[in-house]
Amino acid sequence: MNEFAAELCTSDNAREITEIRALHESYARLLVRVAAMERELARANQELRARNAELNHERASLDALLSSMPTGVIFADNDGRILRANRKAAESIGSGANQLTDRSLQDIKSHLGTELLTGRPGEREYEITEGATRILSRTRANVTTAEGQCIGTVDLLEDRTDRRRLEQQVAHREKLALVGEMSATVAHEVRNPLHSIEGFASLLLRAAQDDAPNAKLRNYASQIVRGVRDLNSVVTNLLDFARCDRFQAQTADVVLIVKRCAEKVKMSLSPENIKKYPFEFHAPRTLMGTVDEIQLTHAVKNLLNNAIEAMPDGGRVDVRVDEQQSGIAIRVSDEGPGVRPDVRHRIFQPFFTTKSRGTGLGLAVVAKAAALHGGRVYLDPSVRGAAFTLWFPQCNSQQEN
Repeated sequence: MNEFAAELCTSDNAREITEIRALHESYARLLVRVAAMERELARANQELRARNAELNHERASLDALLSSMPTGVIFADNDGRILRANRKAAESIGSGANQLTDRSLQDIKSHLGTELLTGRPGEREYEITEGATRILSRTRANVTTAEGQCIGTVDLLEDRTDRRRLEQQVAHREKLALVGEMSATVAHEVRNPLHSIEGFASLLLRAAQDDAPNAKLRNYASQIVRGVRDLNSVVTNLLDFARCDRFQAQTADVVLIVKRCAEKVKMSLSPENIKKYPFEFHAPRTLMGTVDEIQLTHAVKNLLNNAIEAMPDGGRVDVRVDEQQSGIAIRVSDEGPGVRPDVRHRIFQPFFTTKSRGTGLGLAVVAKAAALHGGRVYLDPSVRGAAFTLWFPQCNSQQEN
């Protein structure tokens, strides 16, 4: 019995030893597999880090590319939610790039509520902020994967405001040149007969004054003289408008020129009207610029007279001269009714006028003078009345021919 028990105990020990040995071998194999998995995981982590670095580099390159593009780019998913937008797109629609992300395309609207990124693509004019309009050209394309699956849309926005303005300026200058040639011809042909008519009418008036009973004849002669002088004023405006386009460059004090213009306009007013039209002048003591003094004088006087004519019952005329954007700005504003929105695009066209008596050449002369100085004239947004700004470079590159 004792021998059987001893033999059984020996068998159990051997089995335990075998099992322990098998466990050790399994554990060793497991350690080998764990070590291999750790090496594989480390290699995978290294590849993942490298891939992440590569993706971050590609993302940074894409962001830099989008930021430097001269065209606005807006990427949206199939639901119309904006995922990416570059800086140029935000500038074109008057917003911040971070303010566009995660918004719907339908939520992007102009100042007047017009949707900017929906509807038929093409070129349209929008009022981005109050008084500031832009011309935007929009094109759209679908974004697809290599398998042909559509994952969204991309809108390309091109701000054509400056180009359109330049095209309009070129067309306007060409029109001014043609009208100027015609005006010069007509004015010269009309002026000579006018002098004769005025001379004979003046003689007739003088003779009628010697004849006391002939009051009706004196009235007729007086009307002829007055009408001839009015017509002669129109001819003078035509000749001013048609004056040679040569730029007589000289360095002069622009503030002094504007002050002289204001004094001449005041002197042309009657004593009672001088009180009705107080002038307020804001300018530095001196401001030198390269100008054609004759052209600039005509332009400033026309702006001042235009302000006075806009206020038949009187009002303040504000004149400002200062430096703006590496140039000189002359701003003349009045307290009149202002310019109707439906005619603002035509006010600088020759012979266009809203006045009952007027040639429509006043602002056209200003526009021509501004163009000759390499500048521009524009109507400023104004709460009350009208405000015109004549701007030109301080150092004009044009030279006398």
